[in-house]
Amino acid sequence: MARRRACDYCHEQKQKCIVGKFEKQCEGCEEGGRKCSSTRLRLRPGRQPKIQQFESNVVVDVWDTAQMYGKSILTFPSSGDSGPEDSTVTHTSCYDDQPISNSTSTDEIRSSSNLKTLISIIHCSTSRFKYQKEQLFDPDSPEVISRFFTHYEIFILGPSFTIEFRESIKKLYTSSPALLHDIIIELETALPTITSEHRKYVDFATGSSAVKDLRTMHPTCVEHGFTIVGLGQVLAAFDLMTGCIGAESIVRSSLISVNAWIPELLTDSLCASVVIGAIFWDTLYCLFRTEIPVVRYEPMKASAHRIAGLCTTLLPILYDICVANVMLHTEEHHRMDDNTTPLKVIEERLQQWMPTYPTDLTRTFSMGEIVKMETQAFMYRDAAKLLMYRNRHPYGDEDNLALRLARSIVKSLETATWAIGGRTKLNLVSFPVLLAAMEIEDLSRNVWQDIGLSAATPEWVDKACGFVEYVWKQRHSGEKRYLREMVRDGPDIVIIP
Repeated sequence: MARRRACDYCHEQKQKCIVGKFEKQCEGCEEGGRKCSSTRLRLRPGRQPKIQQFESNVVVDVWDTAQMYGKSILTFPSSGDSGPEDSTVTHTSCYDDQPISNSTSTDEIRSSSNLKTLISIIHCSTSRFKYQKEQLFDPDSPEVISRFFTHYEIFILGPSFTIEFRESIKKLYTSSPALLHDIIIELETALPTITSEHRKYVDFATGSSAVKDLRTMHPTCVEHGFTIVGLGQVLAAFDLMTGCIGAESIVRSSLISVNAWIPELLTDSLCASVVIGAIFWDTLYCLFRTEIPVVRYEPMKASAHRIAGLCTTLLPILYDICVANVMLHTEEHHRMDDNTTPLKVIEERLQQWMPTYPTDLTRTFSMGEIVKMETQAFMYRDAAKLLMYRNRHPYGDEDNLALRLARSIVKSLETATWAIGGRTKLNLVSFPVLLAAMEIEDLSRNVWQDIGLSAATPEWVDKACGFVEYVWKQRHSGEKRYLREMVRDGPDIVIIP
């Protein structure tokens, strides 16, 4: 007589199956496609879960990779089989329900411990699907497109980018609905309430399981690579709406994980739209923290991007600034004369840079959107000049040029706000204004209300103002310190575009 046993798969699902004396597929495993290999109850393969207490009412299962690899639990383990090794990537087809493998990558891969903290502030999800699996996207109509823009406008430069961005999210969802169904629903619910008191009633539970998914994934095909980059940006949005503790680190981790697949991802326009946004964000993070970006992106032609705007042709210069800044502060370079450093050559390229306009600019975008993109481009050019200057001159030393650049940034913001009539906020220029606030004492806190993303994230504004106050306290003390020292010793801050 057959005995009732729980096989591996059914045990995990808290189901029972019938297992006879001989090995065979059990009833409960038909959907899972697995087989019971023994009449005994077997332990789950792989490393065992570590139960870690984060809050009094939340317990999260996390894999104890620290014990397994001798590293932080959020460090990606290394392996020799990490995907393509060069920029010529062979496309591998995969199915939506194919699992994404555990992360395997080179020793250079690092993942921020901020991800661990993010888990602790979001309620743990009890199941993969909380919402009914149904059609997520309504058919296109003017009303649907308008509603979509209202939800996502803090992440795009203008309504003309709406359709392309919506198609990117559709493609992202198609790549891995199992991962993204619940989290997109929660994000769609949260975004309209981001600036209101109703935000505290929004359920962010899926963010917890998604963070765990992100840190253990490594793509096995281009679709999975796209999923990981997109998931990183979705989780960065969740972070900005909760504790604002590591949005840029999440984006950076996702780029590191899919680095080998990026050349192929950039060949698809919808994938490229998502990837370029992540590259832009990571580059700003590295400019501020004196690190080297994951990717040096150089566009083949002029284009306008929903986040980077007309700055796509500025990205390779920004990358080179990051590299030169790191070299400048190494022991063998820090005493070199300004005229012989790589920064001098890059500075000349930056002085000559002007935004390159796509041929369809005036046909595709409104005058208001063009004003926003031009303003953004010149603000980032001035911000890059300011950063280069401050990497050679500490705060409190030869401040006049730095102050002129900072005033130019703020003047550009004020002029553009006036030009568009105050009907909409200028967006995605928080980074240049942050640098300007470190040069212009008592710059009004209200300046952040003129920028869409910062106006919608009060937690970020609090942290930005706290960091600026720290910088000015250091300056008033008479101590001359470089930006990298301020970042190292100052209060936590998240970098946003």
